[in-house]
Amino acid sequence: MMNDGFILDRAGYLVARIAEIAGSDAPAVKKIEASYLLAFPRKPKAAEVQLAETHLQRQKGIYLAANEPPPQASAKSNADPGSMLLSSNEFLYIG
Repeated sequence: MMNDGFILDRAGYLVARIAEIAGSDAPAVKKIEASYLLAFPRKPKAAEVQLAETHLQRQKGIYLAANEPPPQASAKSNADPGSMLLSSNEFLYIG
């Protein structure tokens, strides 16, 4: 489900919406908080922020190592957590 075209497309919209709310140059913590507030009706827990920050840093490193330009590496690494949130049980079964 996470690699479905629809989910990836929606994740792109989620990233764009996060940039509108938090600002495109906002620190990762603000973007993570905005993503949780959009996907779930709550702020992320401290452990969730830590995991998300670590994931974003690792993903960006992977994209940079694959010779992606820094702006594209950042954009791609930011889209990955969006698809994870949209595929999570918490998102699917909010009720």
